[in-house]
Amino acid sequence: MTFQKAFGAVVRRKRMGLGLLQKDLVDRTPFVQEQLSRLERGDFATIHPHKLLALGHALQTTVDDLLREAERACHTD
Repeated sequence: MTFQKAFGAVVRRKRMGLGLLQKDLVDRTPFVQEQLSRLERGDFATIHPHKLLALGHALQTTVDDLLREAERACHTD
């Protein structure tokens, strides 16, 4: 699994764990719907730091935790 796909899966799992729809997360972050959809599919090259920080906040976690979980997922697949 690529890091991007793992990161997207972590974001999706966290979002769903909070009972949020993609639209809810879009409303709480600087992402637009298409960007968030692509991010959750792992179809992205880079993410601006301010968007990462907003994403972590909206998902009630830290960027560090999101990255760490994605990194672990890459090594367990």
